[in-house]
Amino acid sequence: MKKIGILLNLIILLNCNGGTVVGSDNVNVIDYVEFSQITTSNNGNNLEVSGHVINISETKNISSQWYIECQFYATENKTLKIGGDNTQINVPLDPGQETIWTIHWNPENNLNINLDDYPNFTFDDLRAYKK
Repeated sequence: MKKIGILLNLIILLNCNGGTVVGSDNVNVIDYVEFSQITTSNNGNNLEVSGHVINISETKNISSQWYIECQFYATENKTLKIGGDNTQINVPLDPGQETIWTIHWNPENNLNINLDDYPNFTFDDLRAYKK
C-alpha cells in the first residue's frame, strides 16, 4: 500500500514537458531572474499562477528552452501540498529583458482532488531552470 501511495505522489508531481519531477535536483537552476506581478486564479478546472520574469544579470543571457516551475498548496500555511507543474519558455532573455508566463495545474492524475475545495490556494518553490 505504501508503494502505491509513493507512486501516486510521483505521478502527481510529474509534469507534461519531459518528465522532470517538480523540485528535482537534476536541473540547472537559473538564479539570475526575478519574478514580479504574480497573480493566482482557480477556475474550477485548473489552478493558475501567472506573472512576469526578468533576467536581472548584467552579462548572462538565458537561451531557449527553459522552464519555470512551482508547487501548489491548499492554503497559505503550506502544510498540504496538492501538486506542482512547470511551463516551458521558448524565448531567450538578454540581460534586462522580461517575459510573461503562466503555470496551469489540474488534478487529472488524482481524481480525489476537487479544486473547488481550495479557493485560497497558494504556491511556493517558484524557480527558473534549464534541463
